[in-house]
Amino acid sequence: MLEKLTPFNVHTLCMREGVRYENYPTVTTLYSYCDAYEISLTEFVKRAFSYIGC
Repeated sequence: MLEKLTPFNVHTLCMREGVRYENYPTVTTLYSYCDAYEISLTEFVKRAFSYIGC
């Protein structure tokens, strides 16, 4: 489903979610994901830090 909401194809998404992919996403990628889930980047960061317990 995410491939329909973002500019990324299934192969790219699978590669990014795999354990061998050790790069962090770019801000552009984060904005694409946030747009797909209809949240702001600020909200994403708040949720990410609350998830890891910071």
